[in-house]
Amino acid sequence: MSFLHLRPQLRALRASLAGQPALRTSRACDWSRVRVALRAAANAKKRVRVYAGSGFVPNSYKWRCQIQYVEVLLTDGKATSIYANWTGAQRPRGQGSLVVVQ
Repeated sequence: MSFLHLRPQLRALRASLAGQPALRTSRACDWSRVRVALRAAANAKKRVRVYAGSGFVPNSYKWRCQIQYVEVLLTDGKATSIYANWTGAQRPRGQGSLVVVQ
């Protein structure tokens, strides 16, 4: 699968990734997570979402915790966009899949 048409989005994505890969209340992605998302896109039908490698926190965690993810959207088997965003990092018992392929 070729991602040359996503080159401008990949440049913007590299600039938007947070500088530190693991902080206490904000868990950021690094460039390796982008590579994981692009590799997993070959087996996806709709989207691939890859969360930061530092993982989730349990629901009983006292403070608000954010986790960054990289998402690749596909249309007709071709990657149409790639971006990074933030979401809550609390999951039951702190467990969840770091790579979601749909």
